[in-house]
Amino acid sequence: MFENGDVFLGYWQNGQKDGKGKFEYSSNGKKYTLIGYWKNDEYEGVTEPDVSYRVTSASGILDYKLEKKEVAVESDREITVSVKSAFIDISPSDLKIEISSGKIVQTGRKIGVYQYSCPLHCEISYSILLGESRKQCRFIVDILKEGKYAIVLAND
Repeated sequence: MFENGDVFLGYWQNGQKDGKGKFEYSSNGKKYTLIGYWKNDEYEGVTEPDVSYRVTSASGILDYKLEKKEVAVESDREITVSVKSAFIDISPSDLKIEISSGKIVQTGRKIGVYQYSCPLHCEISYSILLGESRKQCRFIVDILKEGKYAIVLAND
């Protein structure tokens, strides 16, 4: 508790708010509550400052790689999606990508998501042939910070 009655419940480092927390404070006679993340005593927002994406589901997919690439201009926003089988890009006939914002463009076997805004919710679903049956694959990710990303989904 601070001398003025404000209260911070959360993580501290070297005497500064640092990490997830809840700050209850008064300003001009009104009470406010701020919930989120702090770094070096500064409020960073509702998403963890060092996390740029969060994978929430990867079912039917043997392996995946999600990489955030460095960009020269902060406004560069692009997500490339590729599906691989036997280390080769494939384009499943029932491939479906649902996004909360932006534009999907397919060029050959690569798919790009452009002009998106964060947070972006992205669901990728398709099926692959295994012997004589089909295996359902689903990948769900939330992109929390703008930038360039590469998503590679591998099924064998």
